[in-house]
Amino acid sequence: MAYVDDALVHASRRLGSLARRAGGDQSWVYASAAAQASRLHDIVSQASMITHSSLPADLDHGNRMLCDPLDRGFFRLLLVLATGKDYSQSQIWARNAANLLQEAANDFACRGRFALAVEVCRAGAVYASACGLDDVNDRMNIRAEDYLTRVASFRHKVFRLLLKATSQYGYAPLRIFVLALVVMLIATLVVHATLGLAWPHALALATGDYVTLGGAPEFTNLSAVSRILLSAEALIAIVINGFFITLLARRWFSA
Repeated sequence: MAYVDDALVHASRRLGSLARRAGGDQSWVYASAAAQASRLHDIVSQASMITHSSLPADLDHGNRMLCDPLDRGFFRLLLVLATGKDYSQSQIWARNAANLLQEAANDFACRGRFALAVEVCRAGAVYASACGLDDVNDRMNIRAEDYLTRVASFRHKVFRLLLKATSQYGYAPLRIFVLALVVMLIATLVVHATLGLAWPHALALATGDYVTLGGAPEFTNLSAVSRILLSAEALIAIVINGFFITLLARRWFSA
């Protein structure tokens, strides 16, 4: 389908040239790509992306014709946007689109266009969400957050990396549950070391303090240092539990 390939290659070069002239991190070029894709829709929609009848050939042709990563990224972006009107409700297409958009994001990031990479990943997340593909939606959103983290200031980058480590930017409730277990384990070790309690008793005290947010039965009988330590655990528990419940609610209601 040479006419599809030629149209995509020509449009991709124009967009790549626009992005190169703009310099910096210009996400508005994404809007230009969307407008260009709407004009290409009538011919590109015949690419039969769902059945894979022309997608491999189109991509191979584009890779051979386009050398610059920006051009290759726009080639994939245009193909997805131009076929989205026809296939946006197909789960097969949504997964293919996410893969293509992830490749495009990598190409944009390779040239330092992180805002473009973020826009592309978010587009993939929107398509996946519309088709009920939670795993793909989360993956694309997480990738977008990764690109945002790379351009964040040092202070914000530290907080974002901490958020990623604990909850994948708010898309992994299970990580927070594991974090809660780690906090209780550390508290158990501290209680065992400072109070000399047997392991079962230390575990019961640390767990009770975490679950009841500082209302462990023996709390009033402990030393000042032990109270401070268990109070710190209770404070951490308030933050973690609130975050955990929020993420679970987000997951349930978004589903």
